[in-house]
Amino acid sequence: MSKKAAAVYVDPNTLTPWSRNPRNNEEAIDRIATSIERFGFASPIVARTEDGRIIAGHTRHAAALRLGLKDVPVRFLDIDEQKASALALADNRLGEIATWQDDQLAQILQELDSEGVDIHELGFDMDEFEAMAEEIGAEPVEPEVVFSEYLDEANNYVVLLFKNEIDWLSAQTHFELESKYSRRSNGKPWSKGVGRVIDGAKYLDSLKSP
Repeated sequence: MSKKAAAVYVDPNTLTPWSRNPRNNEEAIDRIATSIERFGFASPIVARTEDGRIIAGHTRHAAALRLGLKDVPVRFLDIDEQKASALALADNRLGEIATWQDDQLAQILQELDSEGVDIHELGFDMDEFEAMAEEIGAEPVEPEVVFSEYLDEANNYVVLLFKNEIDWLSAQTHFELESKYSRRSNGKPWSKGVGRVIDGAKYLDSLKSP
């Protein structure tokens, strides 16, 4: 008995997003793109065989287009329009029913964070991470640096604005930025962020070097 492949690779431009998709995925696209760059496609896009209409994976599809990928894994299903719509809604809604075990989640996140994994890339922000850590009585991490609350007026600064996660990830690599623990001025016991101030003179010297 022959078995069909779980997924095949196709050009993402040949797929068609569901025009009536009720989910607003725009804010998640950059994070998903960053995840794909780091981990690859953990789950294939699901689409109808007949017309390539996307059933599940609209955000992954949009992220793939944003990254300029030439092929993506897709699982094609031979189902009609009605079943495709029902499955699309179920795929999103049923996932919302599951809940987190906060204490276990906090411990796992703390372990990953201590190993240098960027929690933000996993879809968690620092405030909710700290709140969970406080609930399980986690010990504050001793800071490596203490960030100043103001900029020294004697120095000159250039502020770089990155409007998406992909450009910011590229900047971290280019400028060799590293995550550091620090104390904050808002009362939070600790946080981990990426240093954004670099020595301008040293950077100019690096540009001049062959």
